[in-house]
Amino acid sequence: MTRLIEMFVPLKSFFLSQEHPPTIIKQFFENELSEIYIWYLHSLLFSVFHTHIQAVERASNSVVEVLTSLVSVQKLPEERKNQNFLSLKVKELLSQKRSEGYEIEGKNFLSEVANLYENCLQ
Repeated sequence: MTRLIEMFVPLKSFFLSQEHPPTIIKQFFENELSEIYIWYLHSLLFSVFHTHIQAVERASNSVVEVLTSLVSVQKLPEERKNQNFLSLKVKELLSQKRSEGYEIEGKNFLSEVANLYENCLQ
């Protein structure tokens, strides 16, 4: 995910310059908030899931440590949902897009974030 963030601008440029890019990729890069989605997913996947997966996969874990990690994975999405959590980078990019006139898209993004947290909880 980090590499995708680093390469976002060249990837967007490449795919949008193609004569017949894959439709789903073209639609993604044409979306004004596509970079914000990538940053949001990076924050969610890394801080909620990746960190805990690494903790569970350690060789010297006890059952209690594994259980603690699993409970944390259950609690974090709920806490984030209740707090309407967005990383600082996502807030910054979203604010910038809203100031550029993408208010409706910003509201849709926030709705999708809430839905994603709900799906994580299920």
